[in-house]
Amino acid sequence: MQHLSHKQIIERKLGTALSATNTSHCPCREWHTSPSRATDCQWYFEDSKPHCHCLHSSCSDALSEYISRLYSELNRIRRSTLRPEDLASSYHSPRPIKHAPTSPEPFNAELAERIAAGYPHNISYDDLRACSPISIPSDPQAQALKFFSHSYGSTDNILIFTNPLSQGDYIWRGLNQQLYQLAPQPNKKASPISSLPMSAANGMYYLISPVTGRWRSRENAKPSRRCGTCATRYPYALIESDCLPAATWLRILAQLEDRIQAIYLSGSKSIHALISVLPDTLDNFATVKYSLAHRLRPVGADHKALSAIRLSRLPGAYRESTGQRQELLWLNAPSNQGTLKHALAKIHPQPQHEAP
Repeated sequence: MQHLSHKQIIERKLGTALSATNTSHCPCREWHTSPSRATDCQWYFEDSKPHCHCLHSSCSDALSEYISRLYSELNRIRRSTLRPEDLASSYHSPRPIKHAPTSPEPFNAELAERIAAGYPHNISYDDLRACSPISIPSDPQAQALKFFSHSYGSTDNILIFTNPLSQGDYIWRGLNQQLYQLAPQPNKKASPISSLPMSAANGMYYLISPVTGRWRSRENAKPSRRCGTCATRYPYALIESDCLPAATWLRILAQLEDRIQAIYLSGSKSIHALISVLPDTLDNFATVKYSLAHRLRPVGADHKALSAIRLSRLPGAYRESTGQRQELLWLNAPSNQGTLKHALAKIHPQPQHEAP
């Protein structure tokens, strides 16, 4: 029986040698929704079993299936029930699969640093502002209103909170782009206001999923206007990291193929990023959540923040407890499907190679 290393087995399955840094094309690149590159997939061989990370999100489920089959083949080789020379024909094209009820891998600080190093530039807050598709105003109130008007539509109602335990203190209505102060109890009208207070003891929040704005009765519970049955659609998923330095987290975000709608500070140590969910149904949100959790939890994302009914920090608001502002750093245009990396190319141009 021929003895092959895990790396040799991977190379035989892929039909090509890995690069000097153990990168390759993605074995499930048929699922990519944006152009593939020969270095999309990073392989790791430090553990007892090889594993890999692809920069594309659309192939995540197929790649999980691919790795599962790889592990099965490695076991068969170890038991001498599969010949290494038969590997090349053992798996070709990925197929649709249902999500396995598995938990994301735990945070791996070394892996996070290796992935972050894939983006060769440091990214400052000024860099993000400079390449933002929508210009970022300096006025905090204007930041919040601009964020709402470019991130939500005319049929959306967005709850805003000074107290995260309340049922919503204010609401932004997309129909007339007007702000209203809400009554804390049902059957009382909202009052139009010209501006938000933009400051609270622990900062201000908003609910990332639009709601009807109406109270809903709940069996064995108090009425609510922020529960799941109040939501009208699920356009975004929230990702953040409390365990990574800002510089590392931003370099990871810069390599995502997912569409990012906005990036803003929490007013403490983390940076929030809104990932677009299209189509914006609850079923598709579950698919995106699964993909983001399994791809980004190992590199430092808080996978518990990936819930459909989720509060996030209101861009522009002042967090009195830390003395910091939840500043809006980057805002995508509704019609722009480009990635953060594409936007950063304006200030971090890729090296040009001379033609042979």
